[in-house]
Amino acid sequence: MLIILFHYLFKPLVIFFVLLILVKITGKKSLSQITYFDYISGITIGALAGATSVDKHTGIIKGVSVLMIWVFIPMIMSYFEYRSFSFERKTVGEPLFLIKRGIVATDNLKKAKYSINDLLM
Repeated sequence: MLIILFHYLFKPLVIFFVLLILVKITGKKSLSQITYFDYISGITIGALAGATSVDKHTGIIKGVSVLMIWVFIPMIMSYFEYRSFSFERKTVGEPLFLIKRGIVATDNLKKAKYSINDLLM
């Protein structure tokens, strides 16, 4: 009975509070500033948290350790992107202007794999 209580109540609560703490540590970014790497990391962190909270074979310490690693990797990447402009350009890429001086840049639309209809939505 106690093992079932631990598995279904205590583990998810611990993972929830660990995620709250890790989100506070990472800082705030608006959705417009999230890179693809941050997006993928967020999905991975959510999947790891869910798997850790329901998997009977994954220990809580192992699960929290993996979560912490996946939280600190994007933080380290963001730090290097902040410190080095060339590193940021290599990892994030350069901005692509779809409209320049009020005119649609069709060559940049092709690079971004956007159509005019996508732009108008």
